[in-house]
Amino acid sequence: MDFNKIFKEGGLLRPTSTLLVFIMLVVGLSACSNASNDGLIEPLPFNTPDNSDGEVKGQASYETHCAECHGSDGAGSAIYTGLKRSLKLEDIEFIIANAMPPEQPASCEGVCAQEVAQYVFDNFTNDPLPIVAPPATGEPLYSAGCASCHGADGNGGSDIPGLTRDLSIADLTTIIENRMPQLNPAACVADCATLTAEYVYYKFAIPTETPPIAPPVVNAGATFYTDNCASCHGVGGLGVGTVTGLTRDLSVEELTLLIQNTMPLSDATLCIDNCAVETAKYIADNFTVPVTAPPPAPVVGSDVYVSTCANCHGLDGRGVADTTGVTRNMTLSALTGIIEDTMPAGNPAACSGVCAANVAQYIFENFTTAEAPPPPAVPPVANVGEALFSSQGCAGCHGLNGQGTGVIRGLTRNMTLAELTSITETSMPPTNPALCTGSCATNIAEYIFANFTDPDSSLATSEQPLANLPSGQVQTNIVCARMAQSADDNVVRDIFCNGNPAAITSLQELQRGLGLEFTNPNATGRNNNGRRGNPAFALTGHSTSLVSKFVNAINPRAIIFSRPGAGFVALGFARGDQFAEIVVRDRNRNQLTFFLVVFEQACNATACTNGDLLTPAVESNWTQVTLYNEDDLKNTAFDCRQCHQINGPGTKKILRMQELRNPWSHWFRNNRPGGRALLGDFVAARGTSEIYAGIPPGLINASDPANLEDFVVDNGFANQPNIFNSRQIENEVNNSSPAQPENNDIPGTSTTWDGLYAASSSGLFIPAPYHDIKMTDASLLAVLTQAYQGYLNGVLDPASLPDLRDAFLESRLFEIGFAVEPGLDANGILLQTCAQCHNSRLDQNINRARFNVDLNAMSNTVGGVLTGAARDLEIGVAIDRLQLAREDVKTMPPSLMFRDLKPNEIARVVEYLCTQTTTPISQCQ
Repeated sequence: MDFNKIFKEGGLLRPTSTLLVFIMLVVGLSACSNASNDGLIEPLPFNTPDNSDGEVKGQASYETHCAECHGSDGAGSAIYTGLKRSLKLEDIEFIIANAMPPEQPASCEGVCAQEVAQYVFDNFTNDPLPIVAPPATGEPLYSAGCASCHGADGNGGSDIPGLTRDLSIADLTTIIENRMPQLNPAACVADCATLTAEYVYYKFAIPTETPPIAPPVVNAGATFYTDNCASCHGVGGLGVGTVTGLTRDLSVEELTLLIQNTMPLSDATLCIDNCAVETAKYIADNFTVPVTAPPPAPVVGSDVYVSTCANCHGLDGRGVADTTGVTRNMTLSALTGIIEDTMPAGNPAACSGVCAANVAQYIFENFTTAEAPPPPAVPPVANVGEALFSSQGCAGCHGLNGQGTGVIRGLTRNMTLAELTSITETSMPPTNPALCTGSCATNIAEYIFANFTDPDSSLATSEQPLANLPSGQVQTNIVCARMAQSADDNVVRDIFCNGNPAAITSLQELQRGLGLEFTNPNATGRNNNGRRGNPAFALTGHSTSLVSKFVNAINPRAIIFSRPGAGFVALGFARGDQFAEIVVRDRNRNQLTFFLVVFEQACNATACTNGDLLTPAVESNWTQVTLYNEDDLKNTAFDCRQCHQINGPGTKKILRMQELRNPWSHWFRNNRPGGRALLGDFVAARGTSEIYAGIPPGLINASDPANLEDFVVDNGFANQPNIFNSRQIENEVNNSSPAQPENNDIPGTSTTWDGLYAASSSGLFIPAPYHDIKMTDASLLAVLTQAYQGYLNGVLDPASLPDLRDAFLESRLFEIGFAVEPGLDANGILLQTCAQCHNSRLDQNINRARFNVDLNAMSNTVGGVLTGAARDLEIGVAIDRLQLAREDVKTMPPSLMFRDLKPNEIARVVEYLCTQTTTPISQCQ
């Protein structure tokens, strides 16, 4: 229930007695929710007026749905509020229409609410009291809504925290608005929350000048730990039962942060500031054990080669399958550099220093041959490129016909001569980048361009952004080896690297392996979200993630997650592309790791249709699964770290939830106006019997972003960059466009949102979510809804299904994050479009860093800055990629996933980039 409908412009619209009744009804009836319908998608049956023969209108609905709690005579019970009180007819109707029953508000509206209200008014209520002034204090509000749990004296109960603590009025107001009462958060906001907070503060809270935790003394942390922590973590810090012990490598700063934000679980505000610092010091002094690695064993080059290198290059150094051998002419220093910088392929720099030198020495003494000629440096002639293509090892991987071999992609694609030359010079062959430069690279590029490239081909039809990486079990083995080397302990390693992994052929099997399977589809209602055998989950109709262009109300993104804490796991999935995102926290270390599980279906052998990708078909019958982790993805469009490690290597990785607070704009929730509007669109298209993202249909209506908020906050990520203030922005949008959220034909405006948009447009943050709850075009959505209903009813063939994702408001694409703001100059376009992925905060040792929106900070990927001709050539590569076809997965920016540029915008940026070069480049001639 939303008290903003009661409070307006600082004054109460209803008398005090009505306000109290409103709160008491919510609090009193909330306990009744488990006795009735648990929030199924279909509306409760009394959402139609009753007019049974011989019955007063409203009587049947009351007796069926209200009398259970309030009594057939309206007298209530010892637990539930009676109705034999002074209530105005319009107030009763308002309460029924907006708050009853608590587990599914707004089930009885319009004529239904009028008839039930009239029945209650005529049969139970006394004469209405006259309108009186608002309460002078929050005492009656506290008595009605809080005292039953926290006690009339504020001391709480056996498992309910008391209020005799150091809490400011601001803190109390925030807690009440966002978390109280627990069964109906946000039932008391604005003036209600402020008045209640002031009463609690002056009546119970210990004044700030006398904090509940004394100023730091020697035993302050010990006292708090003994009283509040030892019951779970043990007197000796070893943990109790399944609770994690504290004998780990944690700094005072890390411990302080954990205590302030997450401990104790029953009340994360109980110990902050000095209390948290002193308790952290006590734990650090008495329990934590710094991790001290044992002295490294002597590195034996032959041992490392056999265990790490031979599986690709062969025990005899001649290569395995499509991998290049090492029986070539290479110097000892070149070998050492190659190993340090690029080997092994799945974990570059894992072997450096003495390790690289010893392995290089072993290879040099046993495999390299001085007879192989160095790369020729001869002027171009007709057949030189062809000869180099074979002698430099290109044909061995890409095939004599350029079609590719095994997991190595072919060359029959749309690539420019400049791009081919750059790729050959900087990354080919993978085992020895820069082996062929200058005229050698130019001649090979000219040969490939003349004989293999196809200007009419589209990478999007045959390639994916990860196509240059290994796939299948080969790639999964690389990730498993990397996790074994770093001693990772998480559920992803459990299911993919256990020596005998089970084949994963569906999303449900993946969820089962992760411990995120829905095993109890009958546990419906938000109260059971994350309980009774099911994981917690939330659905959103708008996303700013990797799948931003895939997500709307009829094709939502699902986030499914475990309980917070060590070893947690969360999975993100949206239909439309063949991957699922996973994040885990290591069981032994306070460390996040991000993964991408990419799957294939039978249709990949030909071409997948919307029927294959946007219906339940995409969630089963997988033919191959590949595991990638954040290290594999860092130089691709799927890079996790650009959003989750925004300050670059070595800094803290975070969980992201921009809409962190109630009312959680864009998330499905059946007691919020926006959440209900999005759920309505979803059900109109997909009905009430389809599994989505592994979630049983009867549970869809139980989506709860409040659980996701708790998951993010309890794991220590309450401080979100560029956070979206849902309540403030929704209020401003609704005031500017009153038909919102159901009707967004007239877009709203929000000055609060404008600030978020400006910050993200400057390249400081990822795009801000759209200010309106719906960012879909109503007419497009109606067409797509009708089409999907046709598919469900067997009228429309799945292969003919339109793209359900393409329903966005064309006129607002720049605000949604898919286009650039009209009127920007070239530098502004470059900044808004590219800064998120090409900036100086991110990893400067990957190829992507060779282009930077700050053109004076473009990286040479080895610790320096590109200057002169090398810098200008990289600008030329950027220009080439800007001018690729929109469907090409190498186009810049990646328009299939992120922003799209119009031809005139591309021309403006190209013209600007050409003015920034210092040496001539062909793209600017």
